[in-house]
Amino acid sequence: MAILKAARGMLGSAEKFDLRSVPFSYCGSYICVLEDPEDRKLYLSFSRSPKLMINRKNLIRLTPMLDNKELPFVYTVQPGKLTIKTFCGDIEFCFANPQQMRVKGTGKSALRFSFKMETFEVAAPKENGDLEVMYIILGKLLFAPLSGSMYNNGKWLPAKAMTEDFDLVLLPSIEAGGFEAAIHEYYSNGERDKSYAAFDECVANAEKVFEEFYSRYPDVPEKYKDMTKAAAWTVWTHIVRPRGFLKSPIVYMGRTSLLRGFGWQQSQQAMAQSGDLQEAWKFLLNMFDYQDEAGQIPDSVGEQGISYRVSKPPLQGFATLYLLEKGDDSVLVKDDYVKLYDKLKKFAGWWFKFRDHAKTGIPQYYHSDESGFDDATIFKEGVPLQSGDLLAWLILLTEALAALAVKSEKANESEHWANESKRLLNILLSEFWNGRQFVSRVVETGETVEAGSIAALLPIILGKRLPPDVIEKISERLASKDEFFTENGIVSENLGSPEFTARAGFMKGAIVSPVQMLITLGLKQAGKDDLARAIARRYCDFVCVKGLSTMLPPHEFDLASGLSVNKEDWYKPEDFYKKTEKRTDRFKNEKKEAETIEPWTSWAAANFLTIVGEILGHA
Repeated sequence: MAILKAARGMLGSAEKFDLRSVPFSYCGSYICVLEDPEDRKLYLSFSRSPKLMINRKNLIRLTPMLDNKELPFVYTVQPGKLTIKTFCGDIEFCFANPQQMRVKGTGKSALRFSFKMETFEVAAPKENGDLEVMYIILGKLLFAPLSGSMYNNGKWLPAKAMTEDFDLVLLPSIEAGGFEAAIHEYYSNGERDKSYAAFDECVANAEKVFEEFYSRYPDVPEKYKDMTKAAAWTVWTHIVRPRGFLKSPIVYMGRTSLLRGFGWQQSQQAMAQSGDLQEAWKFLLNMFDYQDEAGQIPDSVGEQGISYRVSKPPLQGFATLYLLEKGDDSVLVKDDYVKLYDKLKKFAGWWFKFRDHAKTGIPQYYHSDESGFDDATIFKEGVPLQSGDLLAWLILLTEALAALAVKSEKANESEHWANESKRLLNILLSEFWNGRQFVSRVVETGETVEAGSIAALLPIILGKRLPPDVIEKISERLASKDEFFTENGIVSENLGSPEFTARAGFMKGAIVSPVQMLITLGLKQAGKDDLARAIARRYCDFVCVKGLSTMLPPHEFDLASGLSVNKEDWYKPEDFYKKTEKRTDRFKNEKKEAETIEPWTSWAAANFLTIVGEILGHA
């Protein structure tokens, strides 16, 4: 028997990372191809759900066939094409545009689509030989054969008002030497195109569109080039087009879970794309499409829903100052500054009015999610909470407003915001610095909270706005292997903290991607370049091993046994908000036979891109 071999790809079944980590898709598209980590089969799916977590991920199974028997296969993924290689021919997928996927088979291989239907869902044959599959919430797919033949065995069940589970098969013809089809995605009405571009032309165009997007990111050291390209492709394939509640393109956090764009993450996407300031500015602004009358921007937005439950931290000021420093602002005009200024001013007003009902002059977190660090230990005594990290965000927000006011030719307002920034900085240093870290304060009781969370050191993002002694103390603690510094990056909770655990939670000990970005940028702006690079190198090296997960374990191996640390050993969603007791052996785990696959996120990808480009550069 011949041995299947796949050409080297960006992702692939023979590569370090595959479609279990991130699906194959296209910028703006809601459809994708993924590999299920349990059964190791390929599926066509929608990135659409009324809930954050998709409940029909494995929607349509894809199976290469010969004589009605399943074929073994390997696959490889390039930016513009997914290739499935079998013993008797290849099957390729690409996108002609966000709403049209193309599939082409060469040789004798056929391709079977296996559908699992629900009540009121139907597959309707068209007079021209096409097949329309209609789902309740997900939308519709039109399968249009272009060469070869298409067969399906769907049957209508009158009692259930649905089409029963069925198969659709694309079969090769001798004349065509294979088969080809188009798959159209739409929500209401659609039909086949009058003509179709050649498959290879679609591939070339997709590659060109991606390369243009990729050019927004800076050049990086050679050892990180492959992961940098994969990270940029991850962001690119997580951008979805306006539809439903969405008014402009937005970056979803995931393609099969967390199907929303989150408030502060869009600003982090903007920072990563500083090489194209005009495009970055759009991502800086996109969440403001949903700003309410009070000035709040939502926690998250998606094609099927918007949540104003909380608002994420006002990172927009930090991002604005970063982009004005790094980007070519000659591409912007006065109206660009005015638009952002007006929206940021309203957002700042929301924080000062609706997050300070006691009129203390110090805005507070009313929910832990508003910090972006949902289970950080600074919240262990409750909310509302005055916190050093929130003050730092607001110092930068008001400073950014002062800068934007100048560019908007509003000098009087600029002076107001500059003074407000100085006022907040004075409060931060005089009331919240205890000589070792920044503390938090419960508003109701006035109780000071001294936590082991990295949030207590996050005001390093202020850089040289902080006094030298404060910078030195924060740097000293960040560099300590007994506190936050590990061989793979900065942990989210002090290693010596009784709340630290490698088994539960987000900010309880994991290496969290936005933490690495914020800390390293802050250190660099504070003049601590060597420490920033040391952290960045360790984190980026670990990402190249483990992938673009938002959370990574603090150590690659169990310190006691030497076994690999898997995600299920240190993160249990059901324990997310539970108080965790200190453990005798923090890294004890059991041997796992199955490999753990952690899905990649666009959030981790953006933070990696900023770190590797800004901190490590091209050296």
